Amino acid sequence: MANIIQDGSYVLAADTEELKGFEQELESAHLVGEWQIPRRPQPDPGGVPYIWKWDFMVNMMRQAGEVLGLEEGGRRSLLFTNPQH
Repeated sequence: MANIIQDGSYVLAADTEELKGFEQELESAHLVGEWQIPRRPQPDPGGVPYIWKWDFMVNMMRQAGEVLGLEEGGRRSLLFTNPQH
């Protein structure tokens, strides 16, 4: 069940003592659960539809693996960005 927060965002975790204790343990280990990050209940309408073709994306992922060695980029991942933003 989602909990609504004052600013209109929501989280999907129940607010229990067990969860609070676990979140404190995460914090002491310099970690954060994704459920702790507030999300908006409605998507941002400012974007435009866009299609990334599979063959193009596979090629881009291969290139990322070729141009960035393991010592140069710990995360060789690609993120999709909306062309409207």
